[in-house]
Amino acid sequence: YRSNFQDVPTIGLAISGGGYASAYTGTGALRALDSRLDAAIEQRTGGLLQSGTYMSGLSGGGFPTLSFALNDFPTADEIVDIWKPEIDRFAATNVTQYAGTFASMFGDIEAKAKAGFSIGANDFFGRAWGYEFINGIDGGLNLTLSGVVDQIKFINHEMPFPILQGLQLTDSNVE
Repeated sequence: YRSNFQDVPTIGLAISGGGYASAYTGTGALRALDSRLDAAIEQRTGGLLQSGTYMSGLSGGGFPTLSFALNDFPTADEIVDIWKPEIDRFAATNVTQYAGTFASMFGDIEAKAKAGFSIGANDFFGRAWGYEFINGIDGGLNLTLSGVVDQIKFINHEMPFPILQGLQLTDSNVE
């Protein structure tokens, strides 16, 4: 049997920007569309998420987009157990595996610059919010978006491909 992929629709889910409001609202939408959750099955929306080809997020919508992708696509119920919204990521005294200091975060960004990579404001936001949304050593410092393709659920076509959009601040943005 050969599948005719030209007849398969391309479905994308986009989560808007808007900080925490969009992050949690987008996660609620993912929960409502996930066939792994009984409530979605009961409402007859379960499975739409698994049918998705792409999942994208802008700014705050990028939190769940990346968090689901970098954590091997857990359910929304599982992801909220991974997230640490109670941390104060900006308090220098709150240094745990879930929060870093400004010095440690800027040290990571400095190391990136010294390695020859471009850096920008998104690097800081990625470091600061990585502790909260990514389940990994030092806020997911060892995880990359390109590593998603090596995860079991991606290999088995059980998750949509993540796309992240971020804004870049340059001197031309300043008047």
